[in-house]
Amino acid sequence: MRTIRRLYFYLVALISVEVVVWGLIGLLRSIFSTELVDTADVLAQALALVLVGLPIFLFHWLWIQRISAKDEEERSASLRAIFFYGVLLGTLVPVVQNLLALINRSILGISNLSYERAFLGGFQTWQDNLIAIFINALVALYFWNVLQAARKSLTDSENFADVRRLYRYLWLLYSLLMVVFGAQ
Repeated sequence: MRTIRRLYFYLVALISVEVVVWGLIGLLRSIFSTELVDTADVLAQALALVLVGLPIFLFHWLWIQRISAKDEEERSASLRAIFFYGVLLGTLVPVVQNLLALINRSILGISNLSYERAFLGGFQTWQDNLIAIFINALVALYFWNVLQAARKSLTDSENFADVRRLYRYLWLLYSLLMVVFGAQ
């Protein structure tokens, strides 16, 4: 029963943090957008994501933190490590994707080619990319600091080491895929 409860809280926290992140990105993009087409709908959707996702995330995240502060087994659980590294993947991959989109469009601009030919982010603006990079990097930095503090307080860090190894393999696979797509 404990594992099911742990799975529920970590899964809901992971989903809700992503909802809040992309809601904030949508909110900032609509604020800084120069186009007035469908701005009200985009703004309403972004506000809804933030206003609904934030309390859900805070409730689950604060509960997770409170329980893990009391219980050593909870602190060293594999699901906790999967959550941390999953959040890092969910925030750092969009950072890399948006950086690649900025670089791709910059190269196309220097070559006097249309931005629509871009492999990534051809229909986005540099503001869209910078907003996504900033918000995702900010959230990744927060969870990275929490993860480092959690790893220091562990007596048995084997679960975290295994998940960190998987996390690194996933980054290598992602990097290899980006090299293959770039080479094409």
